[in-house]
Amino acid sequence: MIRLKGIRWASIVAVAALWLAVGTASGRADEGATPNLRTCGGKAFPLSVFNQSAGYQKEKTALAATLRRELKEDPFLMPKRGWRVVFKDAKYAELVAGKPTRGGNAWSSYRKVKGRWVGEYYWSNCWFSPVRDGASSGEWYLSKGQKVTPKTTSLKVDVYEMECNSGRPATGRVLVPEIKYRPKWVIVTYFIKWKTGSTFETCPSNPPVKKTLRLAEPLGNRTILDGGFYPFPHRVPVGKPNPWG
Repeated sequence: MIRLKGIRWASIVAVAALWLAVGTASGRADEGATPNLRTCGGKAFPLSVFNQSAGYQKEKTALAATLRRELKEDPFLMPKRGWRVVFKDAKYAELVAGKPTRGGNAWSSYRKVKGRWVGEYYWSNCWFSPVRDGASSGEWYLSKGQKVTPKTTSLKVDVYEMECNSGRPATGRVLVPEIKYRPKWVIVTYFIKWKTGSTFETCPSNPPVKKTLRLAEPLGNRTILDGGFYPFPHRVPVGKPNPWG
């Protein structure tokens, strides 16, 4: 569910265009393995923001006062507690309710207008993805019919573009995966290069691009995680699919 605030319904067409345009900004492992994140196409922020205490809605600041006013105006829409500031500068701010979940979190953005904080956008289910210039994170799954052993160094995977692409595969735009090796995990992140320019796209599910994932060392008894979302979903051993997948 989306609620437009401040600029409200006059901008619903602009919001839809943003999410339908290709080329726009769009398991738990150790924090050091996690790049900066963004949610709902917003600004990049470090995972460490979730180390700060929740409850920003109680703070004595102008931004918190705006949040409290909105919580009162929409008692059944926005979570009442657990808010944190994930990004803030002199003119723009983003808040998230709760710690990251795979099902997504409530997210709200604000902009300062004539010296006052004004609510801009609200989404009830925003998931967290890593940031890379010129690309967006993809989602990948282990292709069927494979036997995985501790000696495995190569796997067949299906890589999906999560941005709108009119039901077409991201052929030729899947970048070499980023792979991080840890004692208990291997974190594999596929990014999909943005198309040149912005084009209007519809949003049916996109078919996968078939890829071979090559590891620099045998898998051993480690779990392979999909770094395209946070918290990282398990891919090997095969875990449950993402709620949005």
